[in-house]
Amino acid sequence: MRSCPVSAITFLILIALIGSIGAEGNKLQVLRGWGEVIDPDRDCHFSLTNGKLTISIPGTVHGLAVERGNMSAPRVLQEVSGDFVAQVEVSGAFAPGATSLVSERRAFQAAGLLLWQDSRNYVRLERAQLGVEGQTMTYASFELRSNGQIARFANASEHPLPGNVTLLKLERHGHKVSASVSSDGVQWTSLEPMVVHFSKTVRVGVAAGHNTSTPLTAEFERFTLTPAAEASGSETNSTSSARGSRH
Repeated sequence: MRSCPVSAITFLILIALIGSIGAEGNKLQVLRGWGEVIDPDRDCHFSLTNGKLTISIPGTVHGLAVERGNMSAPRVLQEVSGDFVAQVEVSGAFAPGATSLVSERRAFQAAGLLLWQDSRNYVRLERAQLGVEGQTMTYASFELRSNGQIARFANASEHPLPGNVTLLKLERHGHKVSASVSSDGVQWTSLEPMVVHFSKTVRVGVAAGHNTSTPLTAEFERFTLTPAAEASGSETNSTSSARGSRH
């Protein structure tokens, strides 16, 4: 029997890697320009068409709340080292009047950027929607979990968002993490920055989640992740982008 040539062996290895297990325990699926798909409950749908990433979540709890033991929100992340600027446009079907499935928690839906060190340490910048006494509040949510606890929690009344589309920008410079939001990409509103002691290499991308009985569809466009120049003074920045036409 003839032995397999090196090229054939290499091909078989690549096939095995494609079906390997990802960092979060799922089959590894990578979306070019966006990162690794992570679907802890394996019940969400991800589609990428003409530069638009759509994440569809069923009407069950999918959160990023380590303090409550729920980390099932779908997300797409890629690795970045050092300082960076991440930006994305968020829209989608955020249904008003949704009913919370979590006792003592109001109905909540959100989608946006995620800065991830690990499951106990992460930053969320989101277009969020909260049901309050029969009214729906849409606002910019900028939160921090540190060592498995809430280190900063968003106030729905502080940064209300107009319209159905929001641009989010997240920046890391040293230990400082800054956030800003815009409805048109021209006028930006800055949120109070936070000090975060994360490792140099982290993962950054998009995530969506909710705690209601109503399915959620989140749409992301024009995602960019730009690492800063190396400390050596290099002026060349590399940019990972996923651009698409606006609809």
